[in-house]
Amino acid sequence: MAPRRRLVALLAAVLGATSAACDESAAAARREAAADSAARATLPPSLAEPLAVDAYLTDAYIAATPGASCVVQSAPGASDVRRRVRAPLPDSSLIIAYVRAGAGDAELRRVELLRRSYEREQIGFVWDSQDDEPSVVRWPYGLGRAPERALHPRGGPLPRVLRAMGRRLLTLRCDE
Repeated sequence: MAPRRRLVALLAAVLGATSAACDESAAAARREAAADSAARATLPPSLAEPLAVDAYLTDAYIAATPGASCVVQSAPGASDVRRRVRAPLPDSSLIIAYVRAGAGDAELRRVELLRRSYEREQIGFVWDSQDDEPSVVRWPYGLGRAPERALHPRGGPLPRVLRAMGRRLLTLRCDE
């Protein structure tokens, strides 16, 4: 009977440790989500409006929307995972989002979002892990107008918002 009690005690200890690890992981995810939300809330309206695309970066929206797609662009066994999402929006604009992450660790390396509008300016966002300095490019509406490019600070909210979008893109079910 003693070996059985030891086995039960061992299982209880393992399950308890696993449960504690899961609880800590869930708590960390909640903290990340809260920090992402706080960062989004501090964006100026000129950035917040074109970045308000979370409702369109879901499996359900992509599956239900004609012309929407999520495609894995990396080859099997590649060192990076690359995904591209294309989604037409209800206001007739279009978003194209791209993420590149490490295949083994899912560490984000690059996130891009382009929001194309037919009657307003187009705007693109890029975050790259090498310099951790996001850039924003605006193409004004109309012929002959030069694009405008701006770098944003590393410690500002924009890098966090773009990384959160990249993490979201990695969770989507994409076509191989």
